Amino acid sequence: MFSEKTKELSVEMKAKEASLRMAAFISENNLSFKLMEHLPNSMRSCSSDSDIAKQIQCGPTKIKSVITNVTGESERQRIIDLMKNSKFSIIADESIDCSCVKNLALIAGINCSNEQMKDYFLALIPVQEATGLALFDHIKIELVLHQTVQII
Repeated sequence: MFSEKTKELSVEMKAKEASLRMAAFISENNLSFKLMEHLPNSMRSCSSDSDIAKQIQCGPTKIKSVITNVTGESERQRIIDLMKNSKFSIIADESIDCSCVKNLALIAGINCSNEQMKDYFLALIPVQEATGLALFDHIKIELVLHQTVQII
């Protein structure tokens, strides 16, 4: 009884790990979340004898949530840690999307150990006002909030 329960838990944990790995793959390769409407079913049909494949339940909505709230947040923290320990610059770009919402995109240019700059997406902040002062305040809040820099 105990070993059967442990095996079920193990399969469940492996299925969750598979979902995380698929989310990372989707994100890393800049693929559409809609791909997840069909990928889990394809995996189940290719591996019909796999208990893990049978347990994978992740559609586009779940994958988006995993990328945003799990893998995305850990990557964001990694970028912030890099910024705390390296020289960096901020690239800011204000734009309006198709729904007429103004956004401020922040890119961190971080000086890597081999003296090359590498760009990382840091944040997309919805803004009401796009004046220079308002955008500066958003940038300042974003950087101070994550204790990346101290504004004196």
